Amino acid sequence: MQLTVFRFASDCAFHFGEHGVGFEKTSITFASDRLYAALFAHNLLTGIMPAWNEHSPDPPFRISSCLPYVGTVVTLPLPMLAPQRSEQTELKPGERKRLKKVRYVSATIFKRLLAGAQLRECVETGVLLQGKAVLIDQADLAAAGKGPFNDHDDSTTLWRQESVPHVAIDRMSNQPNYYEIGQVRFAPGCGLAVLASGNTTGLEHLLHSLGASGIGGRRSKGLGQFCLAKPATLELPDPDTECAVLLSRYWPSAAELRRNVLGTAAPDPAHQAESLSAKVNYSLVDVGGWLFSPGNAAQRRKSVRMLSEGSVVHTPAGLRLGSAVDVRPAYGAAPTEPFPHPVFRFGQALAVGVPKEVQ
Repeated sequence: MQLTVFRFASDCAFHFGEHGVGFEKTSITFASDRLYAALFAHNLLTGIMPAWNEHSPDPPFRISSCLPYVGTVVTLPLPMLAPQRSEQTELKPGERKRLKKVRYVSATIFKRLLAGAQLRECVETGVLLQGKAVLIDQADLAAAGKGPFNDHDDSTTLWRQESVPHVAIDRMSNQPNYYEIGQVRFAPGCGLAVLASGNTTGLEHLLHSLGASGIGGRRSKGLGQFCLAKPATLELPDPDTECAVLLSRYWPSAAELRRNVLGTAAPDPAHQAESLSAKVNYSLVDVGGWLFSPGNAAQRRKSVRMLSEGSVVHTPAGLRLGSAVDVRPAYGAAPTEPFPHPVFRFGQALAVGVPKEVQ
């Protein structure tokens, strides 16, 4: 499976708010469902992709979450594959704590893990950066180009999270109100990238235009703008195997749950349910926030739980993972003035296949 890689180059900081906290916190990455919402709203305003039917939640492309890149090397989420028995029993003192910090790996290590390699082996032959959160293969690092990340030190900073102080003046009392805005800033030669499949030509034009208005929050304060670097390609295994690793957030529909994507095989024999559950491993994230709709006041949308990046799910034959969920606000059992149109949250998955012998 060949994916197109779009890298965002920016000297600006980003504010990616997290659900359940104030402005003082920010995420490092921009999730796929949030990027889809930004692209959808921008396309409505600009009409860059007229073939993208605004009445349908199904886009002409699939995208990953925004993932950190180092030079020309894009990192991928650490797959939540079950560890080998030898990896569980032969860890040295303190080694487990060291491995727990790894969150992103380069494509070479990602493929090695899918092929059955142990994470500890990849750490021995790779380079840890950003406080051991990013693991890059030596060959990938050599091809990454010049930059501060060539120091081969796990304390090398690829991004920095900070809180910027602000003061707001109350118009009635003239009293100052102190608050902080969290933002993430990437080092020179580093940033965020998104992987995509499908109609990537139209997506490229849309991303070029979106970069001027920016992504994330606090865009009116100059945050979130970026320029699009020249697209590249990345070859990863096709998701036509029994299990797959997610590169994006994923919202399974009721029909997909009945087909045991999460290993809960209720209609099947118990031993089959156990075998499926042993292969599946995932984490959940609460997704909430506010909606934007031209001509309507900003309102809180419904919260949903989605599977996060790196999760391993069961992929039955012929099943296209993910769907869109309507999260329009509803006030009371029978609201007198319901929201005038659906508000879809993008939950279609971009996944990579796991070889059967590794499962």
